[in-house]
Amino acid sequence: MTSLRLADVVQQVGGNRGAVHQKLVTLCHAGWLEQDEQGRYRVSLHASRVGEMALAQASLGERAQPMLQALVYKTGETASLAVLDGNEAYIARRVEAATVLRAELRVGTPLRLATSASGRVLCAFADEPRLQYLRQSGIKLPGEALLAKIRRDGYSVSSGLDFPGVRAIAAPVLDHDGKCVSALSLVAPDARFDEEALRKPLLDTAAKIGRLLSGRVS
Repeated sequence: MTSLRLADVVQQVGGNRGAVHQKLVTLCHAGWLEQDEQGRYRVSLHASRVGEMALAQASLGERAQPMLQALVYKTGETASLAVLDGNEAYIARRVEAATVLRAELRVGTPLRLATSASGRVLCAFADEPRLQYLRQSGIKLPGEALLAKIRRDGYSVSSGLDFPGVRAIAAPVLDHDGKCVSALSLVAPDARFDEEALRKPLLDTAAKIGRLLSGRVS
């Protein structure tokens, strides 16, 4: 995704530098734009509420689809990619398991940041400006101790409170800069959920999708 400096934006759209900067700040606060580590501006995933169109534009969803399908085939459980949209997380890509007993959660389903596996991962691996924005948003977030544990472990498990009878395990998908662009999860009925069995294939696939983003698929 292209990032532009303030001077580049002014040159392209014209107008007063101060006015353009104020509009960019407003768009950032609204979640439509974000700034990278160099202070350049780029479009955020807020352009699509459920993340599907943004992922398709970046070709992440389409390119990761075979990996999601392979993960589902290997584990027998449903796989999803979730993204942050403003101060909420949403399922943006989904491959359903073929089993009769499965977790029925659709693309576009919102996920709580404090209690869902994907929401917890997206918070734990968010960059500091995004995490600070989330803290100031007033919504409930995971506690600092839990965030630190997720960073150490490299994955998170859901609380089981959001969707009765359903559990999930999620891991971050990191781009070439080490930035978390989405959370990959496996979801299963509580009676069949096996954290130990699901963890390794989940982490392996998340890393593989990350290598895909870096152009280093192997």
